[in-house]
Amino acid sequence: MGTIKHFTALGRPISFNYITNRLIAYLTLAVLAGFFIFQVRTAVPTLEALASSAGLAFAVFLTWAIGREIDPAYDWSAFTALPATVVGLFILGPAGVLPLFFILLFSRILNGSTGVQAKIGDSLLLIILAVLLFTNETISAPLILAAVFFFDALCEPANRNQYAFAVVALATFFAALFMLDGARVAAEMVHPMAVATLAVLGASLLIVLKLSAQNTVFDDKNQAVIRETRVHLARLIPAVFIAGEVILQGVRALVLFYPAIFAFCGVALFHLARAGKNRRASEPVSPGSGTMADNGNGGENRERPVRK
Repeated sequence: MGTIKHFTALGRPISFNYITNRLIAYLTLAVLAGFFIFQVRTAVPTLEALASSAGLAFAVFLTWAIGREIDPAYDWSAFTALPATVVGLFILGPAGVLPLFFILLFSRILNGSTGVQAKIGDSLLLIILAVLLFTNETISAPLILAAVFFFDALCEPANRNQYAFAVVALATFFAALFMLDGARVAAEMVHPMAVATLAVLGASLLIVLKLSAQNTVFDDKNQAVIRETRVHLARLIPAVFIAGEVILQGVRALVLFYPAIFAFCGVALFHLARAGKNRRASEPVSPGSGTMADNGNGGENRERPVRK
């Protein structure tokens, strides 16, 4: 891990000492193999099937990874969305890997999960990704990135260099607007699917913010506690990014972002189930029932608080 941290603050090596990391690796490989076999059996050329299957499997991995950044205190909540994502890949087709990757990287800057402040190269990489997304009609990307840099410079532990990159991101946005004539977008604010998606995303965000108690969680270096303010920002800003694009692009944005939307919904469902379990555990036990409550925590204290 130390070698990666010398070059970037955005990389997070996966330690196979933890069952959750082994599980996502096995699931990703299983999805890749499953889609590859399915496509080969439907007469798709082998190389094309392999490339397509790799992209689909990566979308599943990104769903899990985004879920981990949304909810770093709970190892298993990120898995809740994976079945829906796999079904979505069959029904809706490939998601937008670039916007999902963009969300993952700027979420790591916001919550500080890697334990290292963003380096100049990291910020420049994100600006390049934002420009690429802008040219593909995801026009709010540079604006969202400016907000990411601003809050990274504002919140402790503060990275003051990010103020300058916030200005660069804003300048990039306006320059791109001028040169690309505003980037054509298909505004579908009243489209029923867009409205329904905004409602589901908003409800999921509120559930996560309300029910996800922030346990003590350390960064990858096990040297600092991830601050709750930063965790909340890593939830709010991706949600605002997705909501803005759904408003601007309508159904097209759903195809791009549905794994990230599922990640929010999955974390919300996990915490609803956890809250129900805690409520039942805290109820008085009738005499002679032979059961005991677990202090109202639903066994959550058994989870490891350290980031994986």
